[in-house]
Amino acid sequence: MLVFVAAALVELAAHGAQRDWLSPLTGQSGFTISAVFGAVSVAVLSYLGFDAIASFAEKTLDDGDGEGGRAGKARYGP
Repeated sequence: MLVFVAAALVELAAHGAQRDWLSPLTGQSGFTISAVFGAVSVAVLSYLGFDAIASFAEKTLDDGDGEGGRAGKARYGP
C-alpha cells in the first residue's frame, strides 16, 4: 500500500492532475437528464425488488404454530 501511495504522489508531483477532481462522480461532460432518469429508475426498481423480497420473507416466516406465518394465517384463518 505504501508503494502505491508513493508512486501516486510521484506521478501527481511530476504531471499534476489530468482531470477535475469531481469527474469520477459527474463524468467528463457533467450531468445529463437522461443519466439522472436512468439512475433514478435503477434506484426505484432496486428498492421495489428489495421490498418485495423482504415482504415475501416476512410472510413466510413460521412462528411455530404450523400455519406458516402470515401467509398461512391468511389461508387458514386466525
